[in-house]
Order: sequence, then structure tokens, then C-alpha cells
Amino acid sequence: MCQYHDLKDVAQPICDADRYVKKELHKKIRGIREIERHAETSPSQDAPMVADYGLAIRTVRRDDGQ
Repeated sequence: MCQYHDLKDVAQPICDADRYVKKELHKKIRGIREIERHAETSPSQDAPMVADYGLAIRTVRRDDGQ
């Protein structure tokens, strides 16, 4: 086998585990967008931080290791 296929075979379990973790994370953060929207209208000092965390979580969820 060529080196490409060897590396692909080695990486497959990691990709499968990553897919599983993302699926479980998605289940736990379903309401994150609603929390972000609430933070955008909130006069609290912590609102921008909450909105930033929400954006970071959604970005990680969408990122496919690119």
C-alpha cells in the first residue's frame, strides 16, 4: 500500500471519534443560538462575553478539522 492509504487507515478511528464527539456536543448545545439572542438584547455587562462564547461554540461545531 502507498503511504497515503496507510495514513488514511490510521486516521480513520480518530475521524470516527471526532464525528461522535461532535454529534454528542450538538445534542447538548441545541439552544445556544437562543441564549446568544437573549445576550444580544440584555443590558448585562456579561452579555458580550456570552455572545462570544456562543459564537465560538457554534464555530467549533461547524469546523470539520479544516
